[in-house]
Amino acid sequence: MQSLFFNILFFAVPCWITNMSFQLIYAAKTLVPKHHWLRKIKIDNWDFIFIDGKPFIGSGLRLTSMASIITLPFIFNVLLPASLAYYFTLTFSVFAGDLCGSILKRRLGYGKGSFAPFIDHGDYIIFTGIVFIFLGHLSLTVFISALLITYVLHPLACIIGYKLHIKKEML
Repeated sequence: MQSLFFNILFFAVPCWITNMSFQLIYAAKTLVPKHHWLRKIKIDNWDFIFIDGKPFIGSGLRLTSMASIITLPFIFNVLLPASLAYYFTLTFSVFAGDLCGSILKRRLGYGKGSFAPFIDHGDYIIFTGIVFIFLGHLSLTVFISALLITYVLHPLACIIGYKLHIKKEML
C-alpha cells in the first residue's frame, strides 16, 4: 500500500506542479506593483487560427510554458529519484496533454475560459499517463488513481487560484 501511494505521488505531483507552473509564472508578473520593471516585460500569446476560424490551441501557449518545460526537469531531477529524460518527457507530455485538451475544447465549441467536464483538469494527466504507460514507466492502477485524485484536487486548486486572483476563471 505504501509503495502504491508513493508511486501515485511520484507520478502525479510533478504533473501537477508542471501544469500549475504554466499559470503561475504568467500570473507572477501581474502580482508585482504597477511600476515594477517586471511589468514592462511583454509575454505574448501565440494564437493560431485553424481553418474553421476557431483558435487552434487557445491562448495558453506562451513563452512561460516553454520556460517550465525546460527548467522544471532539472529541478525535479535534483529532488526526485528519476532520470532527466524521464522529467523532460513528463513536462513535455503535460504540456502536450494541455494543448490536446485545448484543441478538443475548441473543436467542441467551448469558448475561452469555459469549463469542459473531463477535459479540463484531466487532459494533461490522461495524456501523460498514456505516454508513461506506453513507455513502461507507469502501471494502469497508478494512472487511474492519479487521475481520480487529480479530478478532486485540481478543481480545488483552481478555486484557490481564482480567490487569490491568480486565475481569471474559477474552473
